[in-house]
Amino acid sequence: MSMIPKKPAKTPFTDHQWQAIHDEGKNLLVSASAGSGKTTVLVQRVIEKIKKQTDINQLLVVTYTNAAAREMKHRIQSAIQKEINQCDEQEQKRHLIRQIPMLGHADISTLHSFCLKVIRRYYYLIDFDPVFRLLTDDTEIALMKEDVWEELREELYGNDDELFEELAKAYSSDKNDDGLTTLILSLYEFSRANTDPLKWLSDLTQMYKVNGEDLGESFVFQKLLKSQLLSTLKTMDDLLDDAIAMGNNEEELGKTLKILIDEREHAKELQTLVKDNDLKEAYLCIENFSHARWYVPNKKTTSESVKEMGKEMQVFRKKAKDLYKEMESDIFSFTPDEHLENMSRVSLLVEEMARVTKLFYERYKNHKADKKVLDFNDLEHLTLRILSIETEDGKEPSEAAIHYRSQFSEVMIDEYQDVNQIQEEILKWVTQPESLNGNQFMVGDVKQSIYSFRLADPSLFIEKYEQYEKKEKGERIILAENFRSRPEVLSFTNFIFDQLMDKEVGELTYDKSAKLINGYTAFPESSDFNTELLIFESKVEESENDDDDESVSSSFSVDSKTKGELYMVA
Repeated sequence: MSMIPKKPAKTPFTDHQWQAIHDEGKNLLVSASAGSGKTTVLVQRVIEKIKKQTDINQLLVVTYTNAAAREMKHRIQSAIQKEINQCDEQEQKRHLIRQIPMLGHADISTLHSFCLKVIRRYYYLIDFDPVFRLLTDDTEIALMKEDVWEELREELYGNDDELFEELAKAYSSDKNDDGLTTLILSLYEFSRANTDPLKWLSDLTQMYKVNGEDLGESFVFQKLLKSQLLSTLKTMDDLLDDAIAMGNNEEELGKTLKILIDEREHAKELQTLVKDNDLKEAYLCIENFSHARWYVPNKKTTSESVKEMGKEMQVFRKKAKDLYKEMESDIFSFTPDEHLENMSRVSLLVEEMARVTKLFYERYKNHKADKKVLDFNDLEHLTLRILSIETEDGKEPSEAAIHYRSQFSEVMIDEYQDVNQIQEEILKWVTQPESLNGNQFMVGDVKQSIYSFRLADPSLFIEKYEQYEKKEKGERIILAENFRSRPEVLSFTNFIFDQLMDKEVGELTYDKSAKLINGYTAFPESSDFNTELLIFESKVEESENDDDDESVSSSFSVDSKTKGELYMVA
């Protein structure tokens, strides 16, 4: 069990920062919001480790960029020098001084740089030729892939393969087959973010397999469509609820309310059917439903306030109706049986996609071997092969993994939210197994994960975030205090994301633990910093018929008829 030292009265660190600096003996996930001082905490944790007689080369610190690694080394060096100047105990001072020359060779780097070091040292474990050139120019990589693909594509066209021709036709235009090229190269990149790319490609067709004749039990519906449908229907329900609440006290709006109530009940019925996976009944329910023509009383005796209220209700109803029409055209344009037939045909095309991508995978791999070059992703896969050994009972640590596990007393990962599957697996083989005391220290913020296009997998962070909250396999520490922005900015940011971010949209509920807290109290008080919204619309086209439901527009929307920008100033 970790013994966290008592926090001094005058320390600049918060309680949670102090825990993140000193806690040990288990895996730790530090969820650090923007401006919460995570780099300061990480550097201070390194210093505290060194002060306890740990050498800097006993720590692996993984950063996301080379620039971040350089900054980290600089800050650690400055912190060590500061400790040297303040230290009176001679043995401790000698230990601190010894860290300065070691810092230049310390494992404080990007994961790719660490992988390169592993390959240079243990290449013989996988019978790999260590003489290679690392590809760092994106243009050169793109041209190399293009050359390999063009040769393979011409060969596939020449084989007179009907299934390949059908695939090419499905993803090509009348002018070129650039769509097919983009598809295969994208699939290749996605596969390489996994520990076993070829298996990942082979498993793609499993998504389109249906046991029996029940579309509701298929992978596509359960994993991809169900949550999307329920979210859409819940939003429709809420919009109609708000519209009904507006006019509930107006007798003249009785007919209008009847329209809204019927549509809300229809949305609720669909929610129940979707939850029960009953897509056949849901399809029939939609097929037999039609939206009533919108009605707002327009008599001479009708007050302007009632007419205005009707228009406001109409705005909410139109948003709900638009969502319904989009759902209908996207998902319920075919019957469940037709969907099953389509999935069967699509399954063949997906299988062909996987086959072609595997061919490209092998050709490109051989091409790089002939040229004696590697890309960054190759470094990850080679390192994983070096660190783990395939046995009859599964994978076991190699001598390289055993060496690094004994060398590193702690593995620290910055920007953990941007790690992908294969990087996670590499880190697993250089840290202590879960059966022992954890020695992994992860810092990040899933709300700041922006590298999905680089195949980052935020679900890895979220899984630990939820596990460690229950103290399963580790412990979670939340740094919510923001020391960078004024309270007005934080308050408005919390307000916006409280409305937008949930498990479906942002993979994380923006609850109390996720909200930003003002940690800096020295800002001068002033009313000049209240949040201000500036909305600019360059052009709005309005229909002549204001009573037509399709003509309703909101000044806050930006669509094909409205071009504009939204600015926030605080």
